[in-house]
Amino acid sequence: MAGSEKNLHEGHRERLRQRFLREGLESFQEHEVLELLLTYAIPRADVNGTAHRLMERYGSLAAALNAPLSSLTQVEGVGERAAAFLKLLPQLLRRYQLSLLRWEREGRVDSIEKAGRYLLPYFVSRDKEQVWLLCLDQGEYPLNCVCLAEGSEAFASLSVKNLVAAAVREGSDSVILAHNHPRGVAMPSREDVASTVALSEALGLVGVRLVDHLIVVGEEFASLAECGFFAGSWEQLQKTE
Repeated sequence: MAGSEKNLHEGHRERLRQRFLREGLESFQEHEVLELLLTYAIPRADVNGTAHRLMERYGSLAAALNAPLSSLTQVEGVGERAAAFLKLLPQLLRRYQLSLLRWEREGRVDSIEKAGRYLLPYFVSRDKEQVWLLCLDQGEYPLNCVCLAEGSEAFASLSVKNLVAAAVREGSDSVILAHNHPRGVAMPSREDVASTVALSEALGLVGVRLVDHLIVVGEEFASLAECGFFAGSWEQLQKTE
């Protein structure tokens, strides 16, 4: 690379970083966010074209960050190091949100809103369906949050035996179930409703109440109890206040 061209790229990189420090990301277009990120993963190269190629291939910042590693490395200018860096970011965001909300988990989970705030971070940037179980003690304070299953984009198989075993193992008095629809809408399917009723009955046999089942899509969620698909026990929790 000629010296003048190298200096031009370095100058552009530095201007991009200084702009971020002054303004934050609010004024950045999505390809500029990718370009800024790539300056930290790809040294001494023009990453503007690479950022545009990522946007052309995937259509959005989120889609690029969620793309498989093998797909990212097929984009001209993206090596394994840069692809691994991009894959790190959604998981870092998930860990950040979980850490940020840690203080809130010290309080009671006695409402649908609190349950949503507690559980949503576990599903950030998940491209496969997962099932999580939030275990509560007698006072509705969290004991643990356990991943029970992971499946495909459209389905995750949950074992009743594993669910009951996890609830008992954690010493739960009550539990809240949640799973995501990575490519769907925040509404339960017929299978979701039928399985929720069956799981509630199975938990009841060991003295554990299923308070609710949440369906998560992005930053939104639906409560089967609130929608009337399932007779949850929020009222029973609130009577203990």
